[in-house]
Amino acid sequence: MDSAYGDSIVEPIEPIIDLFFQLTEAQLKKQYPLPEAERINTSFQLVFQRLLAKYSDNSNILKNDAINPIFLIALHESQQLTHDELVEQMLAIYREMLTEILLSQAIMLSTSEDPWRTFVETTKATNKELYENDFFRCKTVIDQEQEFGFDIHRCVYFEVFKEEGYLELAPLLCQYDFILAESISDWVEFQRDETIAEGFNRCTFRYFKKSSG
Repeated sequence: MDSAYGDSIVEPIEPIIDLFFQLTEAQLKKQYPLPEAERINTSFQLVFQRLLAKYSDNSNILKNDAINPIFLIALHESQQLTHDELVEQMLAIYREMLTEILLSQAIMLSTSEDPWRTFVETTKATNKELYENDFFRCKTVIDQEQEFGFDIHRCVYFEVFKEEGYLELAPLLCQYDFILAESISDWVEFQRDETIAEGFNRCTFRYFKKSSG
């Protein structure tokens, strides 16, 4: 959920699309012989653009919100991969995309006098800006000295997967959130026991202060 881009804020979308295309092409060329990589990449971009056009005029799901599930669907439709292989590929692309952001986050916490409080306050600010809206219905439910938590009561990512007939892919995209968790693991422990993608009525994001944080 913690997208690097303002999912629920209308931003120029073309640079984001270009970045997805560039990084996906580079990843495919690492995995396949060049002719096959080019064939898969062409298929990937066609699926991506077709689905993106579908959500351009959808008042219930913003085009920016739809990008992440569209990305995963396009990867899936353009290749014959197991779910484990698909997740590995997806996360490799996201890690490359988020390198600078994750490094900045880690530096911010490592140089803070109170890494835990810095993490909590920046997360609250991000949620207010991006997710406390009708698209995600984010609510803070725990704000204590050792624990912070919020719940998501609507997931537009899940809705895109459902609309496109790919409910089985929804839990795979949830793995995205653990990329951020990895980058802050020196100070914060992340747990999530419920997700909408797994049939619950909410996604539970729980963070715990580490004793060394």
